[in-house]
Amino acid sequence: MPMVTITSDLDLVASAIEAGQVVAVPTDTVYGICASISNPRAIEKIYDVKARPAGLALPVLVASREAAESLVGPLPQAVRDLVNRGWPGALTVVVPCSRAVASQVGGDGTVGVRVPDSEQLRALLERTGPLATTSCNRHGEDPALTAEEAAVVLGREGVVLRGPSGLGIASTVVELRGDDLVVLRQGGFTVS
Repeated sequence: MPMVTITSDLDLVASAIEAGQVVAVPTDTVYGICASISNPRAIEKIYDVKARPAGLALPVLVASREAAESLVGPLPQAVRDLVNRGWPGALTVVVPCSRAVASQVGGDGTVGVRVPDSEQLRALLERTGPLATTSCNRHGEDPALTAEEAAVVLGREGVVLRGPSGLGIASTVVELRGDDLVVLRQGGFTVS
């Protein structure tokens, strides 16, 4: 019978992601469930584990601004100015992306991207590349704040990276609409 493994071994977690497993990772906000953006079956597992409605796109974690721009192209200047203040950190920016990227994460021509303020997680992202992610919880419930809580959410199968989760508050989500930065969700970063 499969079981959830809790580990601090980044290589083991990276191998699980490469093998198409769903993993739970501590971020600087809360625990997240993630999978490689290049593995549609693993992304489907995120929706299943979370009971997340299919119409909700998944944000993407990246290791750096350069990795974000490799994924979505050059960031508009207003977004670049914002991420220079908020990355790494609890700031997700929703930016235009290619149809291919949007389809990988269930988007509609945009994707939310974030560079987490967790050295452990950025080290994992350097190994795996961009990861589709969402908070580690059943849809509508409170997110997991510990490895043990994350293991319960994963259920019978998966890998949990042990480490500190941060604020206990989700990231702030901001979208550039025309020339205006619009806060879609207030979280752990204050847009001033």
